[in-house]
Amino acid sequence: MYLSRELILAEKTYYNELVEKFEKELLLLPIGCISRKRIKGKDYFYQQTCKTIQGRPKKSYKEQFDVVKRKQITSKYLKKSDSEVMAGLKRKRFIKKSIPKLNKMLKMLELLTDKYYPYDPAEIINSLSEIYTDIPIREFLREESGANEEWLGLREVSNDFYAENLRHTTSNGRAVRSKSEAIIADLLDANNILYKYEVEICVGNKKYSPDFAVLRKSDNKIIYWEHFGLIGNEEYAGTMLTKINDYYSDGIMLWDNLIMTSDSLEGSIDAMRINNMIKAVLLT
Repeated sequence: MYLSRELILAEKTYYNELVEKFEKELLLLPIGCISRKRIKGKDYFYQQTCKTIQGRPKKSYKEQFDVVKRKQITSKYLKKSDSEVMAGLKRKRFIKKSIPKLNKMLKMLELLTDKYYPYDPAEIINSLSEIYTDIPIREFLREESGANEEWLGLREVSNDFYAENLRHTTSNGRAVRSKSEAIIADLLDANNILYKYEVEICVGNKKYSPDFAVLRKSDNKIIYWEHFGLIGNEEYAGTMLTKINDYYSDGIMLWDNLIMTSDSLEGSIDAMRINNMIKAVLLT
């Protein structure tokens, strides 16, 4: 399989989210650690805590008094009724071991992101002038990749229509047109789903740029995603219906190869519902 920058970035996002989650969780877990004593062949477990206290000052060789700090260790026997405390201390130990490893991996992925530039035949062809676009891309692909030629041929176009609205940024640094699109892009990244933003497609005798084109891994199928933000606006709603009708006439149909979502009339988006839909439709 190809190692892509998108996969590396998705892995970085996952590790960053995990570290943040673990660090917050540590604040809620019991203090201390577990210690064990074996008495007459039977194990007894204790919650061991340590704190630094100030002892009596002692005179230093400089004729000054230095404050002596020492550690005070206390142990509390864990009974059967303390099972939640025991579970919390075990969880804490696991998290404390995990965070340094995750941070180490994040540093490695950061270096890899800066230095890794995979060989992508489609990217090279797309960077050439139009006279080269008929190069047969199949002969440059790995036989085992199962690459979708139609997908490789989809180009993210530089859409100048309201270009000034490309002011919202995803976690991976991609510029999109709305907060809702940024949320959708982040959810796609978090689920390791390959997508392209605003590709140009021909629908009948018209050209459209769906918000997202997604490659579903399970069947290598391209699914287009349109997110409608201003459904309360009459003119916008009319344009939306025309687009949906054109899509349908060209074989792009809802829940087959088209996903449609929208903001609420108040302008909000339900990220949990979107994520559940991603898992149900794109990860099956």
